[in-house]
Amino acid sequence: MHTRLLPAASALLLLASLLACEAAPPPSAPPTADPASQPGQPDFQPDSSAASQPAAPLPERLEATTHAGHYKVALEFEPRQPPMGTIFSAIATVTDATSNAPLTGATFKLDATMPEHKHGMMTQPRVTELGDGRYKVEGLKLHMPGRWVFQADLEGPAGKETVSFEVHQGALTPQPPLP
Repeated sequence: MHTRLLPAASALLLLASLLACEAAPPPSAPPTADPASQPGQPDFQPDSSAASQPAAPLPERLEATTHAGHYKVALEFEPRQPPMGTIFSAIATVTDATSNAPLTGATFKLDATMPEHKHGMMTQPRVTELGDGRYKVEGLKLHMPGRWVFQADLEGPAGKETVSFEVHQGALTPQPPLP
């Protein structure tokens, strides 16, 4: 009697397996549009501040006083609204915070970083003093959307000072997912 049950049990197991396969959803294709989900790829998380909507236009002039309060720095971009991924320049005007006298002969440096991504620009900006407290910074490039912090480091008669400016670079037009 035991030998008659074996073929019947095998048939029931086979039938149950076939039914389970038909009821299960088809396996999904491995993701191809999101490289972050691929094994061995870097853990890239988009900057949440870089929405698919363009960022508000930059003000015509960014102004701030250095951390120790000795100097005022104003930045104006050329072009005024730098497109993402293109080289642009800035004119920095540096004055004494008390007298508003232009700071000439200072050592001036300008750089930008993305704090959330822990990286900076992919270019090395060059600074040229124009006179009357004005410094031209060439070779700036914001290569991705999101929050960028420009930091100006300068050294004048009052010593070394730093000032930061925050800007938000707009996102590119969203692209449809890959098929």
